[in-house]
Amino acid sequence: MNEDSSIFSKEEISSYLSEVKKAIRDKKYTFSSREKNKKLFIDYIIDEKKRLEIIYNLTVDDFCYVRNNDHKNYSNEKLYVFSKKIKLIKRFDFDEQLVGIYIKFNKLEDGFCFTISFHELEHPINKYFK
Repeated sequence: MNEDSSIFSKEEISSYLSEVKKAIRDKKYTFSSREKNKKLFIDYIIDEKKRLEIIYNLTVDDFCYVRNNDHKNYSNEKLYVFSKKIKLIKRFDFDEQLVGIYIKFNKLEDGFCFTISFHELEHPINKYFK
C-alpha cells in the first residue's frame, strides 16, 4: 500500500479538502473511469450530483492516509485517501443501505483534481484522526 508515515494536522487536511472542493466548484476535476468506480454506479442509485455532494460533505474526520503514487512517472505525487459511510439505494432491490465509500484524490500543483478512486470500500480502513 505504500502509506506515507508523515504526521498530518487537522488544519493541513482541512486545507487540502478546501482545495479539492474549490477544484470541483471551478470545474477543474475529473473522475477516473476505473471498473471499481463504475461498479458503484451499477450496484447503487447514484448520479454525478450525488457523487459531488458526497465529496462536498467530506470532513477531516473522513481522512484515512496519504500514499505515494505507484506510477513510476508520477512517484513524486501524493494521493490522499478518505472514507465515508453513505446511505445509498441498491439499484435492483431498492433497499437503502449504509455503504462505505473509498475516495482517493490526486490534487496537482495547478489546482486540477483527479478523483482516482470512488468506489465501495473493499476492506476495513482506519480513520487517521480517530
